[in-house]
Amino acid sequence: MPPIWFPTGYRLTGADYLELLKTKITKKSGKSSYVFQQDGAPAHTCKAVQDWMETNMKFWPKTMWPPQSPDLNPLDFSFWWHVESQACRVRHSNVEDLKTSVEKKWKAMKRSYIITVCQAFRRRVEAVIEAK
Repeated sequence: MPPIWFPTGYRLTGADYLELLKTKITKKSGKSSYVFQQDGAPAHTCKAVQDWMETNMKFWPKTMWPPQSPDLNPLDFSFWWHVESQACRVRHSNVEDLKTSVEKKWKAMKRSYIITVCQAFRRRVEAVIEAK
């Protein structure tokens, strides 16, 4: 699924996020055997979103995540770095060109890379559990 872009200055609300979940995210993912992960942003953790997700998809609730844990989020510790490092190798004349470049790099991400990152994610979670 490609990135979803918001206007500059826009602040995502729980209601808007819930609409995205219903109309874009769950339709794109279909009935695959994934577990949905999100960070602790207020729009992600509001009661309406958590309640809807509990009845409509497999996900890890906010109570499973330690606060401030970007090292446990594959988007934060790997995928965005990977896309950014490639998309920003060239200068872009405007924001739309940059968005296009990001989308192309996101789409071109190799399955083997995604699998490697997911395996690293598991090791990271296990290390946190072991440290407790």
